[in-house]
Amino acid sequence: MPDINQITKELEPKIKEALDHLETEFRSLHTGRASTAILEDIMVSYYGTKTPLKQLANISVADPGNLAIEPYDKSSLGEIEKAIKESQMSLPVMNDGNFVRVALPPLSEERRRELTKVVRDKAEEVKVSIRQAREQIWERIQNMVKNKELTEDDKFRGQTDLNKKVEGANRQIEEKVKTKEQEILKV
Repeated sequence: MPDINQITKELEPKIKEALDHLETEFRSLHTGRASTAILEDIMVSYYGTKTPLKQLANISVADPGNLAIEPYDKSSLGEIEKAIKESQMSLPVMNDGNFVRVALPPLSEERRRELTKVVRDKAEEVKVSIRQAREQIWERIQNMVKNKELTEDDKFRGQTDLNKKVEGANRQIEEKVKTKEQEILKV
């Protein structure tokens, strides 16, 4: 007979993956301080192939309001500049022939409020993905009970365990949201 604890443990890597995804999403949000993470995953057309910027160039913080991008291959400067300009971040870009420089404008109060909404939306997406993973496992448990592979007691223990894992993940998400919102709202 299958072990209910093993079945409910299958949710843990899915929760970890979702939380890691949220961290990545949060790093890409411009919070008023220069951070290389906001540009790392911009896709650049490099010899006809879409490639993440972090694989094509060294991205560094030149000063608190500016980023410097030094491509490993100088011939890709134009494509890097184009990709940043076309990204949804609408950042001012300057190409000096050796580097691409990106100025990060100070955030207005309105933009800060918009970003906090984006943070909440991204957190909700992650919560939904965790709930979907829980539902898949819960359906499997219910089918196993129907097929007499698990007992009713196992079913209820599994349900309680799954709900505890989801509640714990939701607490972690809310902590991350609170931290990110404070970071965004800090002037």
